[in-house]
Parts: sequence; structure tokens; C-alpha cells
Amino acid sequence: MDDQTAADFDGAWKYALEHYMPACLHLFFPKVYAGVDWGQPLIFCDKELEQINPEANTGKLRVDKLIRVAWRNGQPMTIFVHLEIQAQRDVDFAKRMCRYHVRLFDRQNGPVLSLAVLADDDLQWRPDHFGYDIADCELMLRFPTVKLWALDAQMLEASANPIATITLIHRDAQATRHDPEERMRRKIVRFRACLRQGYTAEDLRHLYRLLDQLMRLPPSIDEPVRATMRQIEQEERGMTAFVTSIERLARAEGAVEAKHEIVLRLLKRKLVALNPALEAEVAALDTTQLDALSEALLSFTVQTNLEAWLRGEREGWDAPAFEASVYVQAERNMVLRLLKRKLGTLSEALEAQVATLNPTLLEPLSEALLNFTTQADLEAWLRGQGGG
Repeated sequence: MDDQTAADFDGAWKYALEHYMPACLHLFFPKVYAGVDWGQPLIFCDKELEQINPEANTGKLRVDKLIRVAWRNGQPMTIFVHLEIQAQRDVDFAKRMCRYHVRLFDRQNGPVLSLAVLADDDLQWRPDHFGYDIADCELMLRFPTVKLWALDAQMLEASANPIATITLIHRDAQATRHDPEERMRRKIVRFRACLRQGYTAEDLRHLYRLLDQLMRLPPSIDEPVRATMRQIEQEERGMTAFVTSIERLARAEGAVEAKHEIVLRLLKRKLVALNPALEAEVAALDTTQLDALSEALLSFTVQTNLEAWLRGEREGWDAPAFEASVYVQAERNMVLRLLKRKLGTLSEALEAQVATLNPTLLEPLSEALLNFTTQADLEAWLRGQGGG
């Protein structure tokens, strides 16, 4: 398959860990799961991880996550858990795990748990330690690992844990990387299985997104498969009177894509041009980060400002009032375009209402419009905001 249909293993697992970290530990590392005090908050430490690993999550076929958790050992104790998902063989993998373990221990001055998920398809490759012993000076790190292809398929099929389903999708994607027809068949089967597993609507939306990331199809068969899946969803769940989760997700993704386009256009207008690496980083941002960037960029003058913001240096980027108004108008134009794409030509009165809408209501409208089917829906929404 070409680049457009290659599975997005990095993006999919990053998304999965951000939404299902407890489920991941429960399935893959039950001893760790049992030791965590889940009555206390789990804290993602992305900034700390970036500081000890500048290349984390940069398309290297691996995904790193660092979390801070409360540990149950009879007295209050905080530990850091470093989890890495490795999707291909790497001769330096164990050494890298040791390096990050030492760096984290040194930086945090406390216990660190290093865990590895081996997501490649080579059953013989199972690194789980690194060390040396020279003249009675010994260093050794052993870390728990799980090999995705070594997990029992029947156990995964029977499990209600979303990570079990994601693992099956991952394995299907690897097994069909050179066979689009078989991938099409497995994608439909896997989708039906998700519906029958009894997942919540929120879980189904997450799993459908991951199914689409990991089992991409050529355009010639992608749309027929989506149509088949919409029909299956209606059959399995009796969905006939409202928009299915597939359609909602597709529309939401369209809105996110439009937001990416707006932010990139504003950046290019401010900074003239972006190098491909920076453009790729911006394209990978989620909607919350895009909103923050869209405000900060109005104070940028050179590309190094954007680079600093992307590194996490996000203070001091207050937008001048005039330039902020430019951004608001750009966002307003984007919302109008989305409305016209959904509802066709708007009446002059409706367009005028949107054109004068309070800027704080533009983002809620951009989300609400995904469920609009007629102009009456827009009119009702505006009345609900005191706009008509």
C-alpha cells in the first residue's frame, strides 16, 4: 500500500494511550495496575518526557508516554511510569529504555517503572533488559514487556477491554499491509464485532477513529466500505432516525481539518512560509492545541516563535487587539463556510446573525452545526443563544 493507505500506528497508539491508559495497564501489565491507587488522579507528564527525550513521538515508529501515579504500598508514594510502544525492531531499544529510565530517575529523584509494548510482528524479538558488568561494576535494568502478537487471540476477542480490540485491529493492520481486499474484509468484520461487544457510544467513537487510522483503505474501496459500515450500524443498533456515529465522526473530522487549514493559512500569512517539519507538527495538533495556537500566533514575528511555542514555551503570546480581531473574522468565515457546506445557501438574515455573533459563541456553533440538517436547526440554535 502507498503512504496514503499506510497504517498510522504512531498516531493510533498515542490516541489510545491518552484515552485508555488504565485499560492498557490492566490488560498488559496487571501487576502494575494492581499497585496503582486509582482513587488518586493519573497525570500525564508530556513536558517532562520531552525534556529527557526531545525525539519522543516524532514519527520513529514508537510512542512514549510518561505518567505520574499514586502507588499503594502502605504509605503515600508517587512513582513515574514510562511506557513505550515500539512498532519495529531496533537494536538500540533496550539501551534506550535504560537511558530514559536513568534520566527520569535522576530528574524526578524517585522510583520509575519502565514498561514496553512490543508492537512489531517478529515473535523472536523480545528485548527486556540492558546492562553490563565490568570489573565488579554492574549495571542492570530489567523491564516488563508484552508482545502484541504473542497474546492469545481468543482472549482478546472475548475481552470487553477496549485495548484488547485495539490490539486486534493493530494485528489485522499488520497482517493485511499488502492486501487491501483482505483489509477491507477484516475492517468490516472488526467493526461489526465492536458493535456487538457492548461498548458505550463514546468508546465506539474512539474505536471507530482508531479502526480508520490503523486500517486505511485505497479511495476506490474506502467509500463503499463506509457505506457498508453505516448499514451494519443501523442493522445492529436500529439506528434509522438519526445520524450514525460514523457520519458524526466524519463530519467532526471535517471540521478539525478546516480548523487546521485556517491556522496554517494564518501562520503562513504571519511568517511568510513554513518549513515542512513545522507544518507537519502543526498538522498533528489536536483541536484544543489549535485553539491555543490560533491566539498565540498573532504575536509571532519569526518561525522561531512558533518553534518555541511547539516546544511548550507558551507564555507571553498575548495577541494585540487589532490582530486578534483578524483571527476572529477568519474563524467567523470558517464557520460560515461550514454552515453553507452543511445547509446550502443561507438566508441573508441568518448570515447576518452569524456575522454579528459574539466571538465566544463561534466555537460552540462550529461543534453544534455538525448535527444540523436544515436551516431551522441553525435558527433554533441561535434563538437558544439569545440571537433570534
